Amino acid sequence: MSKARQYFTLLIRNSKAEPWAIHSGDYALRVVERKTMDWLVEQLELESNTKIIITDDTQAAVDAAVAKLNSAAL
Repeated sequence: MSKARQYFTLLIRNSKAEPWAIHSGDYALRVVERKTMDWLVEQLELESNTKIIITDDTQAAVDAAVAKLNSAAL
């Protein structure tokens, strides 16, 4: 089994009342930052509706981090 690597995931939401959702991810922060800027420009969206999280590179870790953020917002 290989060692988990650091993974960056872009989360988006439509408004502060909406839950965070996974938009995209990459092993390189610069790539995710670029995707964030592209999304903000394309959607004419507020930066407060984006978040980059750092987890290990398993889907379970990403899903758990998103669930934790969404449960904290309740």
